[in-house]
Amino acid sequence: MIKDIVNEMVETYRTNDPYIIAKKANIEVLYRDLGNIKGFFKKIGDRKFIAINEELSEFMEKMVLSHELGHAFLHGDDAIEFKENFINASSYLEKEANTFAAYLLFGYINGEEDVYYINDMEEEKIFRYLKSLLK
Repeated sequence: MIKDIVNEMVETYRTNDPYIIAKKANIEVLYRDLGNIKGFFKKIGDRKFIAINEELSEFMEKMVLSHELGHAFLHGDDAIEFKENFINASSYLEKEANTFAAYLLFGYINGEEDVYYINDMEEEKIFRYLKSLLK
């Protein structure tokens, strides 16, 4: 179950901060102009990378990093580009990564008091969608 994987990961790394987890898991995070791609996870040999579109807001960056960590921990050897939006993700792998992100993020974006990270209606919808995955 995804929740158990996230809980074990948080216990192992003693944090639910996606930036710290990526660093401790030896996953290099790169920021690039990716056009319409929000981010992707890639494994080359023993090296793991997450690329994040440098044009994203702070809120979206955390969401995408958490989502891509989901791919890294759940789908390890698959390289998957995240082009779709969170709410309409069609593939099973994308939905699993969204669920992973929801369980990870709501440890530190954990309530209405943290909505100040949200800059626009799209981000508000994503926040509410991910929160709904926990019910």
